[in-house]
Amino acid sequence: MARAAARADAFSFVAPLPWKGAVLAPEGVYDGEITPFSRQKPVLRFYPTATENPFVAKSRSIPNMQGFLSEARFPVSCYQTEGPQHVVEFYDHGGAMGGAVARVTLNEQQEVLAMRWIPISEYISKAQPSQAAVPGNVSSCVTSRASSTPCFLR
Repeated sequence: MARAAARADAFSFVAPLPWKGAVLAPEGVYDGEITPFSRQKPVLRFYPTATENPFVAKSRSIPNMQGFLSEARFPVSCYQTEGPQHVVEFYDHGGAMGGAVARVTLNEQQEVLAMRWIPISEYISKAQPSQAAVPGNVSSCVTSRASSTPCFLR
């Protein structure tokens, strides 16, 4: 199980600025933010990982995904269907790949149709303003975009 904590703003060593933390568990990533001496309750979030299925397993077996997942500190996955296509997305709450989402599109026969890296800013812009609660709320192959809402923004 991986875990980490860090100050949200490293430029001040005296102010009680927020601390961020994350815990990787088999079911997903728990992350939170706490401000010492604040009356506000800590902000805690849970990002579940997709239930394992043949499409998620196939996506994990792609060499580029294996490399990404071996470097990711807090990876989560998301699975959805878009018509006849199966889409698996991976995101690292620890920031590997510069905050990009890895998106794999497969057909019914589990053949990879496309694999691409989506910059988080493009990924967020796909969502409507009310859906902008992205993983971690942080600020590449085929270039076509999906027609439905991205997994992590649902």
